[in-house]
Amino acid sequence: MKMPKFFKFTKKSMWELREIAVLVFAVFLVIGLGMFINKLYAATLGEKDDGSKANFENRLYIPIRTLMEDGKTKSYVTENYFIGLNNYIIGFNSGWGSSKKFDDGITIFRPNACGNAACLCIYDANSWTDNSEVNRDKGVISCRSQAFTGKDVVFLNELKYSLPSASEQKISDLNNNFLSIYGPRYGGVRLLYIEKTYKADENRYYFYIFAIDEDKADDPANMRRKEIDNSKAPI
Repeated sequence: MKMPKFFKFTKKSMWELREIAVLVFAVFLVIGLGMFINKLYAATLGEKDDGSKANFENRLYIPIRTLMEDGKTKSYVTENYFIGLNNYIIGFNSGWGSSKKFDDGITIFRPNACGNAACLCIYDANSWTDNSEVNRDKGVISCRSQAFTGKDVVFLNELKYSLPSASEQKISDLNNNFLSIYGPRYGGVRLLYIEKTYKADENRYYFYIFAIDEDKADDPANMRRKEIDNSKAPI
């Protein structure tokens, strides 16, 4: 019985099939090698996060957004918060415009990623710089402003500010107060107190954010928390 013609293979067709198989294998090999190199590059030269960026997102921005949505006049949360030694966080208030100049001459510039909204940004502290409009985006790791768009938001801290380039000072007035958390001064992992106050007559949200020591009765953040806990007024 003779084999049908379409089952017959010539030497030429066999070589063509082998060449196609080799070509397909080479294509898959190149794709796999490319994926491996890409992962290797990301692991060695790409962005590295010690947990500071994830904490910034999940333990600062998201809790603040949740407080804004709870419908209460005054409320708070506490978070076990970590910031690396090479990181720096700034809260940009709604009414600052593109920059804010303080009484001692220091000016900080809002990153372009914030637009015109209030904004929280985490920086590489080794790259961030004040008093430089052209470097407003230098050192930015991430900025979040979505929850604050169209709202009047003020971020407050217990200290005047905690800039890498300045010494810490207690606040004396609202004009010289803004949220700043500097890794080396914050000290690794601490309990962070995040308090929201909504003033309906101003249509404004105030967020007081500072490390809390629950064992110290005279700790500023602890005193604020107890005041809310002991209040009989609905919050």
